[in-house]
Amino acid sequence: MAMTAAMRHLFAELPLENRYPLPPREMTEEILQASDRNLPILAVLSHFGYGAAAGVIFTFLPRTGIFTGATYGVCVCVGRQLSWLDPKP
Repeated sequence: MAMTAAMRHLFAELPLENRYPLPPREMTEEILQASDRNLPILAVLSHFGYGAAAGVIFTFLPRTGIFTGATYGVCVCVGRQLSWLDPKP
């Protein structure tokens, strides 16, 4: 939820020529080939579904060292940006 709020706020601050669909929408459009009518709701569902799945995975990880919920959350966000899930080459 925090990442969504930050993305929406920062997106609004971008100059018009630098605005493009946010990653959840791009991923949903690329992966599901969704129609324009269904795309907004599917993008929201896939975004929060990804976060929920990451949360479930976290419950199975050992709690050792500096690997806390906050560090895991950052790793998930950064990992998504650098991963195969990003549809841009």
